[in-house]
Amino acid sequence: MRRTVAEARRPIHFVIDASVSVKWRLLDEHDVIAADAILRDLLADRIRLLAQEHIRFEVPNALRRAQRTGRLPAVEARPAVKESLTWGIQPFASDELVLSAFDMSSNLGCSFNDGLHVALAHATQCPLTYADARLRNALGDRFPLAIWIADYESAPIGR
Repeated sequence: MRRTVAEARRPIHFVIDASVSVKWRLLDEHDVIAADAILRDLLADRIRLLAQEHIRFEVPNALRRAQRTGRLPAVEARPAVKESLTWGIQPFASDELVLSAFDMSSNLGCSFNDGLHVALAHATQCPLTYADARLRNALGDRFPLAIWIADYESAPIGR
């Protein structure tokens, strides 16, 4: 099936987990370059990001933990949290996704929070780009929509 020019320019949608967006502020993490490519594509409107609503709490929690352990200077922590609220990640919340996440986390052997990301990717049929090693171990090759962060390919310019 051929795509129209308008369809070709439409941003691609990805579901992300909080560990990807945390890498935009914690530069001592693995795969920061790949995470930055995602952020550049987001800011250039080449992609759109979707996440479960709890990402609004997971990112500040991770940044607070980084502040507490000295990985993020205290003076940068609150501005980093405030910035995370402006990234334009479209949050989703629904009872149906909660139930689906419960089932998926049981079937895949991952945490419920990770199951929320997987359930959203499944429901939207958008790739799940993630950076959580425990989720990677749980998924293996059983979820074809999963893209490990290091395997992310930047969206072509002009999309």
